[in-house]
Amino acid sequence: MITVNDQKQVWVNGLPVRIPLEITNVVKFELTGDVIVLQTPQVQVTFGPNRRISVSVSPALTGKVCGACGNFNYTPADDLKGPGGVNVSSVPELLLSWTARDFAPLCA
Repeated sequence: MITVNDQKQVWVNGLPVRIPLEITNVVKFELTGDVIVLQTPQVQVTFGPNRRISVSVSPALTGKVCGACGNFNYTPADDLKGPGGVNVSSVPELLLSWTARDFAPLCA
């Protein structure tokens, strides 16, 4: 579980950490200007100003991921699926289904 606030403070599994941080030899956090970057060999997540989040996934993961960003199989029609493959009817419902329950009141 990773949490980032507007002051660029980061917590990993509920514990505060300082950036730059190497969690393992392949999982790293860096600060580039105003952007915090979580980098792994196949996934990059950027946390930018104004709560902007970007997720980039390696083509090797095509059709092998799931989440609020879809399943990355180039078929938008099947992207509205919550955890466990449960169909949802709208983007707000999709985002709510993927919300970490521990932080739901903060994300409302």
